[in-house]
Amino acid sequence: MASEILRNPLYKTVLEDKCSRCPAPMANAEEKYEGTLSNNEFTVQLRINNRSGHKLPTSFPSRRVYIHFLVREDNGNITFESGKTNTDGSIVGANADTNLNRYEPHYEEITHQHQVQIYEPIMGDTDGNVTYTLLRAATYLKGNRIPPAGFDKNTVPDYIQVAGATLSDANFNSGSDIVT
Repeated sequence: MASEILRNPLYKTVLEDKCSRCPAPMANAEEKYEGTLSNNEFTVQLRINNRSGHKLPTSFPSRRVYIHFLVREDNGNITFESGKTNTDGSIVGANADTNLNRYEPHYEEITHQHQVQIYEPIMGDTDGNVTYTLLRAATYLKGNRIPPAGFDKNTVPDYIQVAGATLSDANFNSGSDIVT
């Protein structure tokens, strides 16, 4: 079937046109940050924008996107690092990477290096326990995948709703999230 579509000049033109307007997969998100220094305290607001047409990350519940944020002094020494990875690929501070019955909460503000913002769905069974088995999943305990632009968490149906702490995060909605 695919070869028939590609041989048809009309379909081929439409497909090429659509593909030329599609961003590269890694270009589906962007970050912008603003930092201030006050009373010897450095504060950064990081805004993550989802430029895809779907939640980010998408699809299967084991996918996740996380923020790796570090602050260096002029001499190169790291003074703060959140989201560092270990040699085995696990994320420093990610609760689920050390205990499958736990998960990292959604953060509006990260104040310690052991906290890491991980955008992911976490499924729960009928007893409210964490599960990674699709057949046991009854609900989402955490659902902070960044929604696409135009998504309003206050009006969407329950089956595509965000879950957990993101419901009360005022700056998590319609294609973006801000983490301080």
